[in-house]
Amino acid sequence: METAIRCSIVLMALLIVNAVPFAWAREQPAFIEELLQGDDAIEVTGADSKKSPVVTLGRRFGGSVVSLYYRGVEYVNNDSNGEVDYGRQLQSAVVYRNAQECFNPTEAGGKYDRGRPMSSSRLLSVERPQPNVVVTQTDMAFWMAPNEEKTKKGEECTALNTDYRAGYILKRTLQVGVEGYPNVISYQTQFVAPKAEANPRYEMVVIHAQKRFSRVFRVAKDGREQELIDIDKERGGKPYMLTTSDFRHAVLICTSTLFGRGAYGHIRHGNTIASRVVSFGNRQEKESQVFDNYVIVGSPTEVREGAARFCFVR
Repeated sequence: METAIRCSIVLMALLIVNAVPFAWAREQPAFIEELLQGDDAIEVTGADSKKSPVVTLGRRFGGSVVSLYYRGVEYVNNDSNGEVDYGRQLQSAVVYRNAQECFNPTEAGGKYDRGRPMSSSRLLSVERPQPNVVVTQTDMAFWMAPNEEKTKKGEECTALNTDYRAGYILKRTLQVGVEGYPNVISYQTQFVAPKAEANPRYEMVVIHAQKRFSRVFRVAKDGREQELIDIDKERGGKPYMLTTSDFRHAVLICTSTLFGRGAYGHIRHGNTIASRVVSFGNRQEKESQVFDNYVIVGSPTEVREGAARFCFVR
């Protein structure tokens, strides 16, 4: 009898252990489950879903990444105190004419979209050339409404756009799993303007990680990191790794193609921490510019290894 009981306990333990990766791959946050009930969500994962992150794009959010889920941890979500916030996604944006937010096409939509069920950005097309690859084109909405005034001291301006969209297109190719690294996401962005624009500032990829990613490290080419203590805002030439307080989960974004003057930055913003890759173009830029970017998730060790492989200009 005792032998049978011991065998049953061992069998149950094995079933639980073997079920964990499956749960990581399949479990989704509540708002993503709601999206998946219709045709709004576009889900992408790697060849081995048990080892790969699950990336979810939202059609209603201009095709931006509304969820990045890996090993039971949600890195990104849309929710801000019960409201949809169109500035929280993993997404891209661009500023032209040195106008900051006053001429700022943004993939997920404008700030005036907050709380609405659909953003003002429009997802024009979706292609799936491979199961782990998705190619999207988005007509980005301006961050500010036409003629809206920004009154923050030192940043005063009036929106230069006369409509909510004007044909500023983001073409993005997202691939989960790169060159044998299942935790690396290739995130190529191409910005296409209807005409050559002056003084562009490309935000090739921006992540608003959840507040649990409270520790910030600057990562060097050799993989070594330096923790930044009590720094809420910084910009520099090396990528930043965000980790949970227990140092178990981490995320880093980077690019291997910085044109002009490029920089990495991070800033604490409400209950998220934003990390971004920015490239400042020439005074008069051509209509189209392409950047090869990466999003790397996993343990800090895995993220450092991925950064050493993909993140520095080749």
